[in-house]
Amino acid sequence: MSSRKSSLPQTLSRNGFLSEVVWPFMSGYRICPVHAVCVNLFKRPDISFKGRKPMFSRALINATLLAAVLFTASGIAGWVYADQLVQFLMPSMEQLERMVEVTQELEPGMRQPILTVMIFLKNLSVTAFLVFFGYIILALPALLVILSNGLLIGVVARVFTEDGFPVQAFIAGLAPHGIFELPAIFLATGFSFVVMTNLFRMRAVPSLGERFRFTIRTIVPLLLVAAMIEVYLTPLAITPFLP
Repeated sequence: MSSRKSSLPQTLSRNGFLSEVVWPFMSGYRICPVHAVCVNLFKRPDISFKGRKPMFSRALINATLLAAVLFTASGIAGWVYADQLVQFLMPSMEQLERMVEVTQELEPGMRQPILTVMIFLKNLSVTAFLVFFGYIILALPALLVILSNGLLIGVVARVFTEDGFPVQAFIAGLAPHGIFELPAIFLATGFSFVVMTNLFRMRAVPSLGERFRFTIRTIVPLLLVAAMIEVYLTPLAITPFLP
């Protein structure tokens, strides 16, 4: 039995997908997804690329920086072409307005907590999707998310200033929560880019348990702090700059 158990991982290691996806769920013949997820959650966070690179490897850092560059470029494009893009991005702005309107119908003491949860879950659903599925079709979902968010910020900034609001008000409304929310989006997008690149190079990709652990230990804290700041502190930061 011992020789069989020792030879099984060696056999699986010949195939990158099997070694990184199947074997973690079969370790010790404990074929139990719950067990595997719990074990992966409390292990040292990393992405199981060949060579056991740490989570914030050079590849992930470079891909995250690329996501930030794409976001910045699309933000500039959103500012320049705001008049042409505003109609296409209006649904995204209306969605946030509807979230605020829903919370206005609640008891005063419940408005901020509920809005915090709604913003957090909305952002988490997008970033978690990127971590798990953003690499498909040449990372098209990741590209759409990062570019559309950049365009939206650029358009809002242009409309904000043209309506007579000072630039300081826009910065105060974005920067406090943006310093946490944007890195989460960049990391999730960069994660998708790295997975796509490794698939093309026929290298191992992170298992589902590792993707889950990356989301819980990296993305969730950033988005939770961002949502709390956006609801509780951003209104206070922007008020002094409003007419």
